[in-house]
Amino acid sequence: MALLTAIRRSLAELDLGLKGDLTMSESMETLMYAMASDAVPQSWALLAYPSLRPLSLWLPNLIARAAQLAEWCTDFNVPKSVWLSGVHCLSYRWHNTSAWIA
Repeated sequence: MALLTAIRRSLAELDLGLKGDLTMSESMETLMYAMASDAVPQSWALLAYPSLRPLSLWLPNLIARAAQLAEWCTDFNVPKSVWLSGVHCLSYRWHNTSAWIA
């Protein structure tokens, strides 16, 4: 998943920057300030699902979603029901449906 890779990479860079091994860049400072203010960093929000949650609630939700998707992939069982709007962004589905109808 691109989002999890971006989170790991940016946190590793920030760690090196805070230790003094790397020069702090503007993106690292933006990440640091967003985390200090309990906001989802913009670089992560661009890759993630839409959410208004603060970072302290967003991150456990992201972990739960990733665990659920990993469980689905390992079981290879199709669930009896799936809440599609909870898994996908509804605007994409609406766009695809309207394009298909047209």
